[in-house]
Amino acid sequence: MTLQVLTRSDKNAQKKMKKRPLYVKFKIVPFGTRAYIESVILREEVLRKPLGMKFKVEDLRDEEDQIHLTFWDNKQCIATAILKPLDKDKVQLRQMAVKEEYQGQGIGSALLAIAEKIAKNEDYKIIILDARLSAINFYKKHNYSQIGEQFRLIGLPHVKMMKILI
Repeated sequence: MTLQVLTRSDKNAQKKMKKRPLYVKFKIVPFGTRAYIESVILREEVLRKPLGMKFKVEDLRDEEDQIHLTFWDNKQCIATAILKPLDKDKVQLRQMAVKEEYQGQGIGSALLAIAEKIAKNEDYKIIILDARLSAINFYKKHNYSQIGEQFRLIGLPHVKMMKILI
């Protein structure tokens, strides 16, 4: 699947991307493959490295039965997210990351929409996620609601959010 996610009116995004429309390819990547490893590298770069953290083998062991979603620009993984089944009705969105120079161009929104569609097609009724405080408004814009109080995860404040899939 190829998607155009950059509009001509997005001047900041055009500057970042040398004024060319951005076409990205969506892929579900199998655990353990080269593409999976590239998605882990991106997650580490965007989510872990700023905190002085790295993934350990044991951090990734449980990901085998999860759905790994990615966007690619040519042969470069530029966005990723994971869907982790929790029970027959509920799935967790985890580790959503967009490469820094691609942020603000609609890639995260497009990836979230695809994740929701896949979850719905798999008959899940609810998506939950643990959002960093910096991401709350992004998820609210996509009709996620905060549930519960703030908590700490990997040293950062987070809130649990959810969306009922209709």
